[in-house]
Amino acid sequence: MTGLVVAVGSSLEGFHYDPKAGRPDRLRKTLRLIAEEVQRVMAWVMLGRGRSAYRCLFVTLTYRTNTKGDPRDVSACLNRMRDWLARQGLPMCPYLWVAELQKRGALHYHLMVWLPRGLHLPRLDRCGWWKHGMTKVETACNPVGYLVKYASKFRAEDIARFRKGTRLYGYGGLVPEVWRSVRAARWPRWARKVREDQSTAAFVDELDREVAAQEREEAALLHELWPDDHPAPEPVDQRAEYEAWLERELEERDRDEKRRVLLQRGRPEFARCVGGFVDRVSGEFFETPWRAEFINGVLRVWPKEAV
Repeated sequence: MTGLVVAVGSSLEGFHYDPKAGRPDRLRKTLRLIAEEVQRVMAWVMLGRGRSAYRCLFVTLTYRTNTKGDPRDVSACLNRMRDWLARQGLPMCPYLWVAELQKRGALHYHLMVWLPRGLHLPRLDRCGWWKHGMTKVETACNPVGYLVKYASKFRAEDIARFRKGTRLYGYGGLVPEVWRSVRAARWPRWARKVREDQSTAAFVDELDREVAAQEREEAALLHELWPDDHPAPEPVDQRAEYEAWLERELEERDRDEKRRVLLQRGRPEFARCVGGFVDRVSGEFFETPWRAEFINGVLRVWPKEAV
């Protein structure tokens, strides 16, 4: 858990937690995850279309001197880029950006965008997409390294210097699989373990049913070939077995339909809520194992089993 400030005794005694201190770590982790996932998807796409199908551009958006800027400036610039791609019949390309403060305190953004090869990005300042200063465009040979380099500069005291309401990073244009992977990777460890246990339990149940069916078939075959050496298998209630199979099939179809609706709405299946996580498909609630309280202005966290 990031933001750990003071550990007090054993793990059952808990610790003090500062969310602001953990914000740079969360930012670095998120940017690395997104960049790696986009690179993985792009590598898979290029495997079918050729290595030159896409190229990654590194764009620096700088403000003029004595210009504070507005937190929505980078979003407005990306919206103009989205309209430009739509006019050419293309969806929004994958992009990531991170904000940075220069030594003089001026804000600028580092934008990374993956464009199809042969599509030339215009100068954002000259075409009016970025009206607040200058832009610089370069080809990014190592996108993950570029982002990690700038994200590594963030410290808690630096974040406090940003204007209130300024977003530190953003991303978009990602396929649903990347969204789900990034969201799942950002869950706390206990939530990831819950999902892994769910997947494992479902796989084991299905495997047990298949093994039991195979064992019955083998027992019936052995009894048919050598009835004296192999007893007849116990009779199976075919109707009950069919009804159990039909119930599982209907439940799975219902879950698939709920997943489809959530995917269309851009919502995750497993989502944070007050006190833990909820599975939006099954409706099951998973309570966090941690308890948190403010004590004398400090956020204190400890396991519920210690209470």
